Amino acid sequence: MIKQQFNEVIKRISRKIEINEIPREIRIIYRTHFNEPKELAKGIFRYTSFSLKEERNTYLAFGRYFDQNPNLFELGELEDVIEILTSNQNYYRKIREYETVEEKIGEKIKRFIIHVFQKEQRIVFEEDELQKYVNELEAYFRGDEVIITSKHPLDGFYSNAERIELEKGLFIQRVPLNEREEFYSRISFDLGFNKSHILGNEDWLINEYVLKEGAINEYAYFIEKEFLKFLRIFKSGRVGMHYYQLESNYWNPDLLVGGVSGHADTFVVGHGDYIMQGDEIEQFTDLWRKYREIDFSKDKALNIAIKRFNDSFTRREVEDRIIDLMIAFEAMFLKESEKMELTFKLSLRTAIFLEDVDAERENLFEFMKKAYDTRSDIVHGVKTKDKIKVKRSINAGEYDEYTLNEFVNKLEDIFRECLLKYIQEYREYQINKLIDLIDKNILK
Repeated sequence: MIKQQFNEVIKRISRKIEINEIPREIRIIYRTHFNEPKELAKGIFRYTSFSLKEERNTYLAFGRYFDQNPNLFELGELEDVIEILTSNQNYYRKIREYETVEEKIGEKIKRFIIHVFQKEQRIVFEEDELQKYVNELEAYFRGDEVIITSKHPLDGFYSNAERIELEKGLFIQRVPLNEREEFYSRISFDLGFNKSHILGNEDWLINEYVLKEGAINEYAYFIEKEFLKFLRIFKSGRVGMHYYQLESNYWNPDLLVGGVSGHADTFVVGHGDYIMQGDEIEQFTDLWRKYREIDFSKDKALNIAIKRFNDSFTRREVEDRIIDLMIAFEAMFLKESEKMELTFKLSLRTAIFLEDVDAERENLFEFMKKAYDTRSDIVHGVKTKDKIKVKRSINAGEYDEYTLNEFVNKLEDIFRECLLKYIQEYREYQINKLIDLIDKNILK
């Protein structure tokens, strides 16, 4: 009777033995020395040490207990065994104090099953259950494609959507608190670090992809950088990506599974939180797909423009933000060969590209002229004024007045509009061709 009951328990519990319970070092050993998947599975079940030395006292020594009670198999029933384990008998008298949940008892029985199989091979697994597990192992160890999952918490990003699909294998997912705590438990923070703030980052960018050639983290980091650029192009807001984690869905000895990496892009200008409204999501995902159609490898000027726009978000000084933004404008609206009338050409092309109404074009033209002059003053060491006055139109005697922060924020918004229009309508054009198109409109 007890053998039959144990076989039923094995059949039930073996379904719960997950791949990630196999210690990493054992995966590597068996990958090297076993050829048949079934032998690999049996070898793993023979392995009994699932804890570090300092942890072993927290587990019950089922082997010793059953060695001391050899007749349990013949005389006891499974319910009696569980009752003994949860009673106050012998050196198990404290188990009830910290292990009363049925699932925890099941975990301990599972460990005992593995131990017994290793010691005496008295337990026979149901063939179909063993084969199912063997198939999982074979896929895990021998899969032709290594699937990597990278996880990137979004700092300052908020959305009511549980999941935002961007493309196949790439999405924004709301992550529960326990997973966030587990993720950040791997990081050593400074004493002054506000961990409660970063635990509040519920929305993560999740990237599932087939391992590419090159460094394991290369593609994950590339997507992270591109997505952060895109977030800043789409709308204003304080958003950052400072940590990421790589996990392999299949066995890979070269991948440090579960490790969390950080990088230095930690300062973001104070724009307020990046809030994705429900009615923006469709536009957001559509624009991302159009952004991904652009071949950046063929357009140095476009790359410089977007890079400098992105860099402006990490500058602590407002003057540095102005310089970055004006370099972005120069890359987008001036040809490399041009040396004369740069202020005029940049201002006019920006105005023609964005505005259709003459009055609005004149206002933008004057604003860009002032921006270029301000940039020149900064790079030549002229102290920036606290208030900046901009003519409302070419011949107007009236001026709009901006603080330095208001001025640079408007400059950022203007360049964002330029990038959004480019992605929506002109993404097939390289920058030089775009400038030629704008100049034709000027001549008209």
